[in-house]
Amino acid sequence: MLIATQNPISFGGRKPLSPALTNRFQTIKLDDYSLDDLGIILHKKGHSNFFAKSILNSYQARPHLTPRDLFREAGQYSGERQKGGGISK
Repeated sequence: MLIATQNPISFGGRKPLSPALTNRFQTIKLDDYSLDDLGIILHKKGHSNFFAKSILNSYQARPHLTPRDLFREAGQYSGERQKGGGISK
C-alpha cells in the first residue's frame, strides 16, 4: 500500500501528474479549511480570538497565501510581540 499527498497545482511550483501515473492512484480530494476551522487552530495555538479574526481578515484579502503561510505569519507576529516589536511588512 502506498499513500501519497499532493498540494493543488494552483500552488506555486506544482505540476500535474502524468495521466499514466494518475491512473495508478485513487484520488481523494479534501476540502480546504474553513475560516472558522483556521480560527480554531489559531486559538488552540494560543492566539486570542481578536488576533485570530484580525489575521484571518488579512489572510482572506491575500488569496495566494496557504494555511502554512498564515500559521507562519501568526507565529512570527507572536515572536515579535514577545520581543517588544510589531508586525513587519
